Amino acid sequence: MKNDLLPAVDKLPLPAWLKSIFVGILHFVFSPYYGWRIGVLWPFFLGYAYAMFPFEDMSVGYAMRPAVFATAVEATLIIAAIIYWVMYVCYLLDTRYDWHTKLSQRLVFQVWLGVLIPFGLLLGYLWQVYGLEMMVTEYMHFVYALFLIFLVILNRQGYIVYLLNETAASKKNRDALAQDLSLANERAKEAVSEQRLVEGRSNGLQEQLKIAQLENLELREQVELLQKEKLTLVAELADKAAKLEVKNDMPGRAIYELSNPGKESRFFEQREMSRFQIVDRKNKKPVIYLFLNTEEKILITESSLTALAATYTDMIHVGRDLLVGRQTLTRLIKDEEGGLKLEVNFQDELIGISLNRWKTIRTKVEHVLAERNKGI
Repeated sequence: MKNDLLPAVDKLPLPAWLKSIFVGILHFVFSPYYGWRIGVLWPFFLGYAYAMFPFEDMSVGYAMRPAVFATAVEATLIIAAIIYWVMYVCYLLDTRYDWHTKLSQRLVFQVWLGVLIPFGLLLGYLWQVYGLEMMVTEYMHFVYALFLIFLVILNRQGYIVYLLNETAASKKNRDALAQDLSLANERAKEAVSEQRLVEGRSNGLQEQLKIAQLENLELREQVELLQKEKLTLVAELADKAAKLEVKNDMPGRAIYELSNPGKESRFFEQREMSRFQIVDRKNKKPVIYLFLNTEEKILITESSLTALAATYTDMIHVGRDLLVGRQTLTRLIKDEEGGLKLEVNFQDELIGISLNRWKTIRTKVEHVLAERNKGI
């Protein structure tokens, strides 16, 4: 298809500089740096994931709502443009600033063009479309962190493509050397045949044979060294690919600030929090404490567990008065009457769950318990 499009572009009645731009774009689109998976599937899935976040309703009806669909389309187009930009930057820089020979220059241009500029463009877009007030919300801070991680992964993907290209070039060189070795072996066999025919005639011919044999041995040693280098390159590439997969699968650890008027703020990871629990009510207003895994309890100013559940998305709203951390769940029990109860690690008494609430938290609970059973 590339070979058909290039002549077609050359026949278009366009200025030479515009034709060169189209040819460059075609070379990039059909290069290993770009493809339908990274150019279409990634933006589609990531765009809809952004629109469906925080995944409380995963139904098809919700996904096809005009507001959700419009958000997904907007996010898909932005992500597609960012992917095209970053991979095109990697494509251009690989031809001008090699990672091995111009490392310092390459790092500067890679960070500037592949991370800072797309991040700045995103901030400018958000400021123009949504305004400064939206940009400083806690939700957007989480989006910024995810976007930076996404940019790092994209630049890492470009580096892996660079390594694959280097490996292909190395393989081509090894194939050429192997062909030379094959020719050398044939020449050595011919020399041996001639030596058998003229054996004993000349000491000079014997010396030439020895030289040919030594050359053959040196070539074999060179091939062995190249094979060892090939194994080393393959191992390094596999290691880098494995590290990238682990990094893509690794969830981000959000840090949450807990502040009370007149007191110094404290910071926690969600995994340090055991539960939020309503322990009393004063003037019909709930009194809520945060219990840490160490059983330290902290009085908080928030008056709604529902609002807390929207902020601490890894925690599970198991009852009207209780919001628990996922690490506290140990077992789901079904009693003789068909009711469901949860066993947690901070109390002996089981927590009963109503049918309506179970429909809301079922997916989270089953996922947490499945991870625990697998030893994750």
